[in-house]
Amino acid sequence: MALLLSILPSIDPRRKNLLRSSLPYSIVWIGTFIVLTFAHMMMVLNAAGTVDLETVTDGPGLLKWIAILIGAFIAVLGAVMGKMRPNWFMGVRTPWTLSSDLSWDKTHRLTGWLFMLTGLATLMSALILIPRWALIILLVGMAISVLVAVGYSFLVWKNDPARETLVPEDAD
Repeated sequence: MALLLSILPSIDPRRKNLLRSSLPYSIVWIGTFIVLTFAHMMMVLNAAGTVDLETVTDGPGLLKWIAILIGAFIAVLGAVMGKMRPNWFMGVRTPWTLSSDLSWDKTHRLTGWLFMLTGLATLMSALILIPRWALIILLVGMAISVLVAVGYSFLVWKNDPARETLVPEDAD
């Protein structure tokens, strides 16, 4: 994963924008590394017999830490999402955000707020409620965030006079 994330900036057609998005890119890189390291650590502990992943839903430990970790990652990602510049590898990449800078900017600002709310709700519910509820809140919040982002990107693109469109004569 680290190798892939180190190569992406050099093959992105909008590499300058990806380089301008270094803070969000670093957060995606580090956050992904932390989540994958935690998952790997749990698999190793399971193989060693220290943690039993089959009965994990009976106890709050592992699910609670997973919800806290992913909730924090989503909240931090949401906090920097508005700083992402248009690129081909990171962010809300719909046909409309990729062909309209206005759609990209507005969609990422809104999606950033939705991610922050989802992440914070997941984090707080993991600390206060049963961890299963935190994961349900995470899944529902992310599904709503994605659906709203896709629909909103289209609406902003449709009203953007500077959008790029492909007419049938250009498709040849």
